[in-house]
Amino acid sequence: MSTGADQYQEWCTPAELNADYVTRAVGGLPGVRVYGLHRFQNTDHGPTACRIMFCAHWRGGDVNGVDAMCRAFVSLNDDEAVKGPPLLAVAFDQRNHGERLVDERANYSWLERERPEMTNPNHAIDMYALQMGTTQDISFLIDHLPGLLEAEYGIHDVTKFGVCGISLGGHVAFLSVANDPRIDLAISIVGCGDYATLMRERHAKLVSRFPDESFDTWSRAWPAALDRLVSRIDPIQRITQRDGPGARFVLCANLPKIMYLGGGQDGLVPVSANAQFWAELAAIYARAEREGDLVQIVDPEAGHVCSKMMVDESVRFVRAWLSQ
Repeated sequence: MSTGADQYQEWCTPAELNADYVTRAVGGLPGVRVYGLHRFQNTDHGPTACRIMFCAHWRGGDVNGVDAMCRAFVSLNDDEAVKGPPLLAVAFDQRNHGERLVDERANYSWLERERPEMTNPNHAIDMYALQMGTTQDISFLIDHLPGLLEAEYGIHDVTKFGVCGISLGGHVAFLSVANDPRIDLAISIVGCGDYATLMRERHAKLVSRFPDESFDTWSRAWPAALDRLVSRIDPIQRITQRDGPGARFVLCANLPKIMYLGGGQDGLVPVSANAQFWAELAAIYARAEREGDLVQIVDPEAGHVCSKMMVDESVRFVRAWLSQ
Protein backbone atom coordinates (compact mmCIF):
# COMPACT_ATOMS: atom_id res chain seq x y z
CA MET A 1 0.00 0.00 0.00
CA SER A 2 1.11 3.58 -0.55
CA THR A 3 1.55 5.45 2.71
CA GLY A 4 2.66 8.83 3.92
CA ALA A 5 3.94 7.37 7.19
CA ASP A 6 7.43 8.82 6.68
CA GLN A 7 5.85 12.27 6.98
CA TYR A 8 5.55 11.60 10.70
CA GLN A 9 9.24 12.48 10.83
CA GLU A 10 8.40 16.19 10.71
CA TRP A 11 6.64 15.72 14.05
CA CYS A 12 9.66 13.98 15.61
CA THR A 13 12.10 15.80 17.84
CA PRO A 14 15.76 15.31 16.89
CA ALA A 15 16.28 13.45 20.13
CA GLU A 16 13.57 10.92 19.27
CA LEU A 17 14.73 10.53 15.68
CA ASN A 18 18.15 9.49 16.98
CA ALA A 19 17.01 7.51 20.01
CA ASP A 20 17.30 3.74 20.02
CA TYR A 21 14.29 1.55 20.60
CA VAL A 22 14.52 -1.50 22.84
CA THR A 23 13.63 -4.87 21.32
CA ARG A 24 12.26 -7.74 23.38
CA ALA A 25 10.78 -11.16 22.76
CA VAL A 26 7.78 -11.17 25.06
CA GLY A 27 6.48 -14.64 25.85
CA GLY A 28 7.66 -15.88 22.46
CA LEU A 29 6.30 -12.86 20.56
CA PRO A 30 9.44 -11.77 18.70
CA GLY A 31 10.76 -8.35 17.80
CA VAL A 32 8.59 -6.21 20.09
CA ARG A 33 9.96 -2.67 19.82
CA VAL A 34 9.49 -0.23 22.68
CA TYR A 35 10.21 3.44 21.94
CA GLY A 36 10.89 6.07 24.61
CA LEU A 37 12.48 3.94 27.30
CA HIS A 38 15.54 6.19 27.44
CA ARG A 39 13.39 8.45 29.62
CA PHE A 40 13.40 5.73 32.29
CA GLN A 41 17.12 4.97 32.43
CA ASN A 42 17.41 6.30 35.99
CA THR A 43 15.15 3.88 37.83
CA ASP A 44 15.94 5.49 41.22
CA HIS A 45 14.77 9.01 40.42
CA GLY A 46 12.96 8.74 37.07
CA PRO A 47 9.22 8.49 36.41
CA THR A 48 7.52 5.35 37.70
CA ALA A 49 4.42 5.34 35.46
CA CYS A 50 3.82 5.52 31.70
CA ARG A 51 1.22 5.38 28.97
CA ILE A 52 1.52 3.06 25.97
CA MET A 53 0.54 3.54 22.32
CA PHE A 54 0.55 0.47 20.06
CA CYS A 55 1.21 1.12 16.35
CA ALA A 56 0.14 -1.43 13.71
CA HIS A 57 1.39 -1.50 10.11
CA TRP A 58 -0.47 -2.27 6.88
CA ARG A 59 -0.95 -5.57 5.02
CA GLY A 60 2.23 -6.41 3.16
CA GLY A 61 4.31 -4.11 5.38
CA ASP A 62 6.32 -4.71 8.51
CA VAL A 63 7.28 -3.05 11.77
CA ASN A 64 9.66 -0.63 10.01
CA GLY A 65 6.68 1.06 8.35
CA VAL A 66 5.51 2.53 11.65
CA ASP A 67 8.94 3.48 12.98
CA ALA A 68 8.45 7.20 12.29
CA MET A 69 4.90 7.04 13.69
CA CYS A 70 6.20 5.60 16.95
CA ARG A 71 8.92 8.25 17.20
CA ALA A 72 6.41 11.04 16.47
CA PHE A 73 4.04 9.91 19.20
CA VAL A 74 6.85 9.60 21.74
CA SER A 75 8.11 13.05 20.72
CA LEU A 76 4.89 14.45 22.16
CA ASN A 77 6.40 13.90 25.61
CA ASP A 78 8.40 17.08 24.96
CA ASP A 79 5.26 19.11 24.24
CA GLU A 80 4.54 21.60 27.03
CA ALA A 81 0.81 20.88 26.78
CA VAL A 82 1.27 17.19 27.55
CA LYS A 83 0.54 16.20 31.13
CA GLY A 84 0.98 13.05 33.14
CA PRO A 85 3.30 10.06 32.72
CA PRO A 86 5.53 9.76 29.62
CA LEU A 87 4.22 7.93 26.56
CA LEU A 88 5.91 4.81 25.21
CA ALA A 89 5.21 3.50 21.71
CA VAL A 90 5.16 -0.22 20.95
CA ALA A 91 5.27 -1.94 17.55
CA PHE A 92 5.87 -5.41 16.17
CA ASP A 93 5.43 -7.42 12.98
CA GLN A 94 1.83 -8.49 12.57
CA ARG A 95 1.00 -12.18 12.13
CA ASN A 96 2.45 -13.58 8.88
CA HIS A 97 4.45 -10.39 8.19
CA GLY A 98 8.08 -9.39 8.43
CA GLU A 99 10.08 -11.83 10.51
CA ARG A 100 6.86 -13.74 11.27
CA LEU A 101 6.06 -14.56 7.63
CA VAL A 102 5.16 -18.22 7.12
CA ASP A 103 2.76 -18.19 4.14
CA GLU A 104 3.07 -15.30 1.69
CA ARG A 105 -0.03 -16.28 -0.28
CA ALA A 106 -2.22 -15.86 2.80
CA ASN A 107 -1.58 -12.09 2.65
CA TYR A 108 -3.08 -11.76 -0.85
CA SER A 109 -6.60 -11.30 -2.18
CA TRP A 110 -9.20 -13.23 -4.19
CA LEU A 111 -7.72 -11.94 -7.45
CA GLU A 112 -4.08 -11.10 -8.12
CA ARG A 113 -3.81 -10.44 -11.84
CA GLU A 114 -0.16 -9.38 -11.70
CA ARG A 115 0.81 -12.38 -9.56
CA PRO A 116 -1.78 -15.08 -10.34
CA GLU A 117 0.12 -17.66 -8.32
CA MET A 118 -0.77 -15.58 -5.26
CA THR A 119 -4.53 -15.51 -5.90
CA ASN A 120 -6.00 -16.59 -2.59
CA PRO A 121 -9.52 -18.10 -2.39
CA ASN A 122 -9.30 -17.90 1.41
CA HIS A 123 -8.77 -14.13 1.43
CA ALA A 124 -11.64 -13.30 3.80
CA ILE A 125 -10.68 -16.09 6.21
CA ASP A 126 -6.97 -15.29 6.20
CA MET A 127 -7.33 -11.54 6.57
CA TYR A 128 -9.63 -11.81 9.56
CA ALA A 129 -7.21 -14.26 11.16
CA LEU A 130 -4.44 -11.67 10.73
CA GLN A 131 -6.57 -8.93 12.30
CA MET A 132 -7.74 -11.08 15.18
CA GLY A 133 -4.25 -12.45 15.77
CA THR A 134 -2.72 -8.99 16.08
CA THR A 135 -5.59 -7.89 18.30
CA GLN A 136 -4.85 -10.82 20.58
CA ASP A 137 -1.13 -9.98 20.49
CA ILE A 138 -1.91 -6.45 21.67
CA SER A 139 -4.05 -7.75 24.54
CA PHE A 140 -1.29 -10.24 25.34
CA LEU A 141 1.23 -7.40 25.55
CA ILE A 142 -1.11 -5.36 27.74
CA ASP A 143 -1.02 -8.33 30.11
CA HIS A 144 2.68 -9.14 30.01
CA LEU A 145 4.71 -6.12 28.91
CA PRO A 146 4.12 -4.19 32.17
CA GLY A 147 5.94 -6.89 34.12
CA LEU A 148 9.07 -6.44 32.03
CA LEU A 149 8.83 -2.67 32.25
CA GLU A 150 8.60 -2.83 36.02
CA ALA A 151 11.43 -5.34 36.43
CA GLU A 152 13.84 -3.59 34.08
CA TYR A 153 12.89 0.09 34.25
CA GLY A 154 11.04 0.60 37.51
CA ILE A 155 7.75 1.43 35.77
CA HIS A 156 5.16 0.37 38.33
CA ASP A 157 2.02 1.49 36.52
CA VAL A 158 0.72 1.81 32.95
CA THR A 159 -2.12 4.29 33.24
CA LYS A 160 -3.51 4.26 29.68
CA PHE A 161 -3.31 2.22 26.48
CA GLY A 162 -3.97 3.37 22.92
CA VAL A 163 -3.68 1.83 19.47
CA CYS A 164 -3.17 3.36 16.02
CA GLY A 165 -3.01 1.46 12.74
CA ILE A 166 -2.95 1.88 8.98
CA SER A 167 -5.08 -0.27 6.60
CA LEU A 168 -4.79 -3.79 8.06
CA GLY A 169 -3.55 -2.01 11.16
CA GLY A 170 -6.62 0.23 10.98
CA HIS A 171 -8.86 -2.84 11.13
CA VAL A 172 -6.81 -3.98 14.12
CA ALA A 173 -7.31 -0.62 15.85
CA PHE A 174 -11.10 -0.94 15.62
CA LEU A 175 -11.10 -4.62 16.57
CA SER A 176 -8.80 -4.03 19.53
CA VAL A 177 -10.76 -1.15 21.03
CA ALA A 178 -14.01 -3.07 20.55
CA ASN A 179 -12.78 -6.15 22.42
CA ASP A 180 -10.38 -4.94 25.11
CA PRO A 181 -11.87 -2.42 27.58
CA ARG A 182 -8.38 -1.47 28.77
CA ILE A 183 -7.78 0.43 25.51
CA ASP A 184 -8.69 4.06 26.01
CA LEU A 185 -7.94 5.45 22.53
CA ALA A 186 -7.99 4.11 18.96
CA ILE A 187 -7.06 5.65 15.62
CA SER A 188 -8.07 3.73 12.50
CA ILE A 189 -6.46 4.99 9.29
CA VAL A 190 -8.28 3.58 6.21
CA GLY A 191 -9.54 0.68 8.31
CA CYS A 192 -13.03 -0.73 8.78
CA GLY A 193 -15.21 -1.69 11.74
CA ASP A 194 -17.72 -3.71 9.70
CA TYR A 195 -15.82 -6.62 8.15
CA ALA A 196 -18.81 -8.45 6.66
CA THR A 197 -19.99 -5.40 4.73
CA LEU A 198 -16.47 -4.60 3.53
CA MET A 199 -15.75 -8.10 2.24
CA ARG A 200 -19.16 -8.70 0.69
CA GLU A 201 -18.84 -5.45 -1.27
CA ARG A 202 -15.26 -6.26 -2.25
CA HIS A 203 -16.22 -9.72 -3.52
CA ALA A 204 -19.22 -8.40 -5.47
CA LYS A 205 -17.10 -5.66 -7.05
CA LEU A 206 -14.50 -8.16 -8.26
CA VAL A 207 -17.14 -10.48 -9.72
CA SER A 208 -18.75 -7.54 -11.55
CA ARG A 209 -15.51 -5.95 -12.73
CA PHE A 210 -13.84 -9.13 -13.95
CA PRO A 211 -16.66 -11.33 -15.35
CA ASP A 212 -14.18 -13.53 -17.24
CA GLU A 213 -12.39 -14.55 -14.06
CA SER A 214 -13.44 -17.58 -12.04
CA PHE A 215 -14.56 -16.71 -8.50
CA ASP A 216 -15.84 -18.91 -5.70
CA THR A 217 -19.41 -18.34 -4.63
CA TRP A 218 -19.92 -16.01 -1.69
CA SER A 219 -20.79 -18.97 0.56
CA ARG A 220 -17.40 -20.54 -0.24
CA ALA A 221 -15.53 -17.25 0.13
CA TRP A 222 -17.39 -16.48 3.38
CA PRO A 223 -18.06 -19.81 5.17
CA ALA A 224 -20.55 -20.13 7.99
CA ALA A 225 -17.84 -20.63 10.62
CA LEU A 226 -16.26 -17.29 9.69
CA ASP A 227 -19.67 -15.62 9.79
CA ARG A 228 -20.27 -16.91 13.31
CA LEU A 229 -16.89 -15.60 14.45
CA VAL A 230 -17.35 -12.16 12.88
CA SER A 231 -20.87 -11.94 14.29
CA ARG A 232 -19.45 -12.48 17.76
CA ILE A 233 -16.42 -10.16 17.90
CA ASP A 234 -16.49 -7.64 15.04
CA PRO A 235 -16.65 -3.98 16.15
CA ILE A 236 -20.11 -3.36 14.72
CA GLN A 237 -21.39 -6.38 16.63
CA ARG A 238 -20.22 -4.83 19.89
CA ILE A 239 -22.84 -2.16 19.21
CA THR A 240 -25.72 -4.08 17.67
CA GLN A 241 -25.69 -6.93 20.19
CA ARG A 242 -26.49 -4.61 23.05
CA ASP A 243 -27.59 -7.37 25.41
CA GLY A 244 -24.74 -9.72 24.56
CA PRO A 245 -21.75 -10.43 26.80
CA GLY A 246 -18.88 -8.00 26.52
CA ALA A 247 -20.66 -5.43 24.35
CA ARG A 248 -17.95 -2.77 24.37
CA PHE A 249 -19.92 0.33 23.47
CA VAL A 250 -22.84 0.02 25.88
CA LEU A 251 -21.27 1.22 29.12
CA CYS A 252 -21.20 4.91 28.31
CA ALA A 253 -19.03 5.77 31.30
CA ASN A 254 -16.20 3.74 29.79
CA LEU A 255 -16.31 4.93 26.19
CA PRO A 256 -12.88 5.20 24.51
CA LYS A 257 -11.71 8.03 22.31
CA ILE A 258 -11.92 6.95 18.66
CA MET A 259 -10.75 8.59 15.45
CA TYR A 260 -11.47 7.24 11.96
CA LEU A 261 -9.51 8.65 9.01
CA GLY A 262 -10.77 7.65 5.58
CA GLY A 263 -9.88 8.36 1.98
CA GLY A 264 -12.61 9.84 -0.18
CA GLN A 265 -11.21 8.05 -3.24
CA ASP A 266 -10.45 4.78 -1.44
CA GLY A 267 -11.68 1.88 -3.56
CA LEU A 268 -10.24 -0.88 -1.39
CA VAL A 269 -11.70 0.15 1.97
CA PRO A 270 -14.31 2.74 0.99
CA VAL A 271 -15.68 5.13 3.56
CA SER A 272 -19.16 3.76 2.77
CA ALA A 273 -18.21 0.39 4.28
CA ASN A 274 -18.06 2.10 7.68
CA ALA A 275 -21.33 4.02 7.30
CA GLN A 276 -23.60 1.81 9.43
CA PHE A 277 -20.89 1.11 12.00
CA TRP A 278 -20.13 4.80 12.43
CA ALA A 279 -23.78 5.85 12.57
CA GLU A 280 -24.55 3.37 15.35
CA LEU A 281 -21.38 4.30 17.21
CA ALA A 282 -22.24 8.00 16.93
CA ALA A 283 -25.66 7.35 18.45
CA ILE A 284 -24.03 5.72 21.49
CA TYR A 285 -21.67 8.67 21.98
CA ALA A 286 -24.44 11.21 21.51
CA ARG A 287 -26.54 9.49 24.15
CA ALA A 288 -23.57 9.71 26.52
CA GLU A 289 -22.93 13.35 25.54
CA ARG A 290 -19.44 12.34 24.45
CA GLU A 291 -19.57 13.42 20.80
CA GLY A 292 -16.18 15.11 21.08
CA ASP A 293 -14.48 11.77 21.76
CA LEU A 294 -15.62 10.31 18.42
CA VAL A 295 -13.97 11.91 15.39
CA GLN A 296 -14.36 11.04 11.71
CA ILE A 297 -12.28 12.86 9.09
CA VAL A 298 -12.30 12.05 5.38
CA ASP A 299 -9.52 13.30 3.14
CA PRO A 300 -11.54 13.90 -0.06
CA GLU A 301 -8.63 13.46 -2.47
CA ALA A 302 -6.95 10.47 -0.79
CA GLY A 303 -7.22 6.88 -1.95
CA HIS A 304 -6.12 3.90 0.11
CA VAL A 305 -3.19 5.77 1.63
CA CYS A 306 -2.06 7.37 4.83
CA SER A 307 -2.12 10.96 3.61
CA LYS A 308 -0.45 14.04 5.04
CA MET A 309 -3.79 15.16 6.49
CA MET A 310 -4.23 11.80 8.21
CA VAL A 311 -0.74 12.03 9.65
CA ASP A 312 -1.37 15.51 11.04
CA GLU A 313 -4.75 14.64 12.53
CA SER A 314 -3.47 11.45 14.17
CA VAL A 315 -0.72 13.29 15.99
CA ARG A 316 -3.13 16.05 17.07
CA PHE A 317 -5.59 13.47 18.41
CA VAL A 318 -2.92 11.75 20.49
CA ARG A 319 -1.64 15.12 21.72
CA ALA A 320 -5.11 16.02 22.95
CA TRP A 321 -5.39 12.63 24.70
CA LEU A 322 -2.08 13.18 26.46
CA SER A 323 -2.99 16.74 27.43
CA GLN A 324 -6.06 15.88 29.48
